[in-house]
Parts: sequence; C-alpha cells; structure tokens
Amino acid sequence: MTGVSIAGQAMLRGEALAVPARMLLAPEPAPNMFASSPHVVRFAWLFEHLAWSPGRRALLERFAARIEAIRAQGVMPLCALIGGSFVGTGEAPNDLDALVIYRADAAPEAIAAALSMKIEGLDLRYVPEDADPILLIKMTCFFHTLYQGIDKGGGRGSILALFHDPTLAGAD
Repeated sequence: MTGVSIAGQAMLRGEALAVPARMLLAPEPAPNMFASSPHVVRFAWLFEHLAWSPGRRALLERFAARIEAIRAQGVMPLCALIGGSFVGTGEAPNDLDALVIYRADAAPEAIAAALSMKIEGLDLRYVPEDADPILLIKMTCFFHTLYQGIDKGGGRGSILALFHDPTLAGAD
C-alpha cells in the first residue's frame, strides 16, 4: 500500500472502523495504534454510524453546514476531533464538541470572521494546521482529554473525522 497514508491504510483494512455499533469507549488496556482513540474515520462515517436519532442527525447537519460555510469563506477544514456526549450512546446528546483543524491563506481578519460564528448545539474550537507544532499537539491532547470526560468519571473515546483525504478511496 505504498503512497497511502497510515490513516488510509487503517481505513482500507477496516481497523479504524472496528468498533461495536454506537460504542466508542476508552481503549483497551494495551491498545494498538489503530484501535485506540481517537478513532480515524471519514466524515461520511459520522452520518452512517452516529446519526441514529433525530437530535443526532440535526447536530450533524448543523456541523456539516458550518463546515461548508467556512469553506465558502476561504478556510479549508482538514479534520475535526469530535468528542463529548455526541460520541456516547445517548439518543439526545447535549451538543457536538469538536476541535477543527484548518488551513487558510486568507488575511487574519477574514479567517477570524469565518470562524467566529456561533451555532446552537455546536461547541467548535479551531486551530490552524500551520500553528507551532507544540501548540497543535497541546491543543489536540487537551481537547481529546477533555472530550473523554475523565474529570466526570467517564472514559469515552473520541473521533478524528477526515473531511478530505485523497489517499482514501471514496473520501469526502
């Protein structure tokens, strides 16, 4: 599988999707890289596997519309770390929490305008992919830990949804 990213290889083998229906829990005590959270999936996977109730579908539709809106304003979302109650098993999650990693060549004012809109039911944070690597890693680790709900006695996993990866067949 030369030329295919590590995430792409996992997707092709089905390892990144090997989770029981609606159960995205903390990793096993000694997980391998692909079985551990965050689980790497295509964006379409969210609709296929996490939109089983009207409330969940509505949150995902709002999220998809928000992603399209920022694309239209010149900000290219690359992936989103999604967690919190949305990756739990409840029929009606509180909201959809996500850290969106993006790329933009626009002026800082245009980027700020594109990312500033608040949408009911979406708790979105943003970090540019060309940020200092330490900042990008720290923010991703912080939100992954926050989304797991460990401070509330939980242990949910999280999802890293890829908006577009040309190395994956059928990627969004």
